Amino acid sequence: MDNDTIDIVVGKLKKPERKTNSPLRVKRSSYTETSAETVKPILDKLLNDAKDVFVPALGTGYTARTLFVKINDGLLWYMENSDEPDEYILLRSQIALRTIYDDENPGVLVYFKRGMRKIRRKNHEGKALEFHTTDSSLWRHNVVRWLESATEGKMFESGNIEEPLTDDDERWLRDTLATMAPDAEMLFKDNSFRIIR
Repeated sequence: MDNDTIDIVVGKLKKPERKTNSPLRVKRSSYTETSAETVKPILDKLLNDAKDVFVPALGTGYTARTLFVKINDGLLWYMENSDEPDEYILLRSQIALRTIYDDENPGVLVYFKRGMRKIRRKNHEGKALEFHTTDSSLWRHNVVRWLESATEGKMFESGNIEEPLTDDDERWLRDTLATMAPDAEMLFKDNSFRIIR
């Protein structure tokens, strides 16, 4: 991971010691104002500077997977409970999160979707009008939806993609298939691809 291009942000993340051994939980502990405040410095960083950030798990007491949930739930809490939710709603549409299960440096990578970094404005004028999807974000969404329901032997065809597939696109496809459908096959051709389940 290149630390020259990705900021490392921890926020106020520090797992509190458990005071009881009660296994019963009425609601998700990560969807609370207190929990959301621990990830607010990370969200503020993303709002003020359209740069990818890495949130390390080491030293927080949390696993990488738990951090992933805390960041998602914290953002959701601000989207639903903030006095000005539009900024958080727009941010959520522009970023993606990926859990990094690296033995030496596990954590969560929060990155701007392709093309979204360019439209992130520091003055936030007309923020609701600035949102639009890129070709890449659309076909990635379609791939994930298809993988969630496709049965063995089915095929996904991307059709012609306006923007050429980048190395990052191909890496994303391989990583997604490795996670969701390790036995699937993938074929690339010019500006299109096929996935066979």
